[in-house]
Amino acid sequence: MILGIVLITLVILPLTSWSETVPCKTLSFQNLFPKNQTYIPVNTTEAVICFKEKDGMQMILDIENTQDYKEQVDLLKQSTAELEKQVNLLRQVNELQDQQIQTAEQTVISYHNLLKAQKEAYEKEIENNKPSIWREIGIGIGAAGIGALMGALLF
Repeated sequence: MILGIVLITLVILPLTSWSETVPCKTLSFQNLFPKNQTYIPVNTTEAVICFKEKDGMQMILDIENTQDYKEQVDLLKQSTAELEKQVNLLRQVNELQDQQIQTAEQTVISYHNLLKAQKEAYEKEIENNKPSIWREIGIGIGAAGIGALMGALLF
C-alpha cells in the first residue's frame, strides 16, 4: 500500500512537472479532445496517464482501503466457514432428534400393544372366573333342597 503511494509520488509527480501544457487545438489530433481541455505532452516514449489531483487522491484512498476490504473479506470467509460448521452440527442434531422421535413413537406403539394384550388377558381371566347363571341357579336349588330336606327331617 505504501509502495503504491511512493510509486505514484516518484513516477507521476515528476512526469507532470516536466511537461508543458499546450492547448488541444494546436495539436494535429485535436478532434480527439473537446476544445476546452488541454493536452500535456511528456518527455517519454512510453504511454503516460495523467489524473486530476482530486482523482489521484481518490485512487490513493481506494488503494489504501483495498487492504481493509481484503481483511473484511477474509473475516467474512472465516465467519461463513464457522456458520457452515454450525449448520452441519445442527443438521446432525436434527437427525439425532428425528431418530429419538422415531424411537419414542415405536415405544408408544409397543406400549399400546402391550396394554391391548393385557386388557384382552384380563377380560379372558374375568370371563373364565365369572360364575354362570345356571351354576348359580343350580347352587340355589341345591341349597333349597338341602334346607327342605333338613326341615322335613326335623319336623
